[in-house]
Amino acid sequence: MATLFAVLDFGRNIFYTNNTLLDMQQTARITLDKMVKELRQTTVSNMTITGGTQIQFKIPTDITTTPVTYSSNIEYYLSGTDLIREYPTGTTSILAGNISALSFSYASNYLTVQIMVSKNLKQRTYTFSLKEKMQLRN
Repeated sequence: MATLFAVLDFGRNIFYTNNTLLDMQQTARITLDKMVKELRQTTVSNMTITGGTQIQFKIPTDITTTPVTYSSNIEYYLSGTDLIREYPTGTTSILAGNISALSFSYASNYLTVQIMVSKNLKQRTYTFSLKEKMQLRN
């Protein structure tokens, strides 16, 4: 009987671990996709990376005018383990929780964004990292 419970407990632990890993992967992918949709629209001149962990940028709101009209600043940064999107200034929304690391880097007209999601389960920490490299507008 004890062997049966041990097998069932092992199966339950595998199930919860896999669900946690799947949830982390979905969180990272959905969050990064949302960020990339906006970040691809910016230009180098409308983007500022602070400390490699915070980015502030503007995106075009009307390209039919001369000069092009841009949004006010949009920001992404970590607050504790929450990934925050701030737009307009002072109005924040949480894009994702359990984010343990966020980094932005720029080189040769390519912006790289990396996020790491971490969760604790049964006294173990699981992490999932995802990186996206994108070319910015001219």
